[in-house]
Amino acid sequence: MAEPIPICAPPTPKVSEEKTTLSCIAPDKVQFIAEIVRPFLETVRDCSLESFNFEDVIARCENERSQLWVVANEDGEIKCAFVTELIQYPRRKICRCWAAGGDVFLVPAHIEELDAFMRAEGCSQFLLEGLPWIEKFTSSGLFKLSRVVVTREL
Repeated sequence: MAEPIPICAPPTPKVSEEKTTLSCIAPDKVQFIAEIVRPFLETVRDCSLESFNFEDVIARCENERSQLWVVANEDGEIKCAFVTELIQYPRRKICRCWAAGGDVFLVPAHIEELDAFMRAEGCSQFLLEGLPWIEKFTSSGLFKLSRVVVTREL
């Protein structure tokens, strides 16, 4: 079983020869996979600055406000999980990835599948949101650093 990514220890990008598949979990199936993906998404409370906990994530995926995705190897072992949401702004629709864990650097291998999903949903941008280590995704050439967010607790 995978360990959650600690806040202070970001994952290291690596090239994997392992064949994997990407799946978007149907809202009515989320409850059946929740405990399997818990180790990947349990740190969401810290990563979201205490805006969400794991149960909140699962509830959002069950009520179709967010989408739960998994990447699994040929044996069906889940290697990573991530959560997206579709956001309609006045001038564009985006897909925002706001929680992820496990071997997240397997995701770029499935970018064409994600792009197809997003285009079918009418999105024109894929936004990855996370801790500072998320910048490592720019090394793939598929993403660019577009903004920095700073916070202040009140």
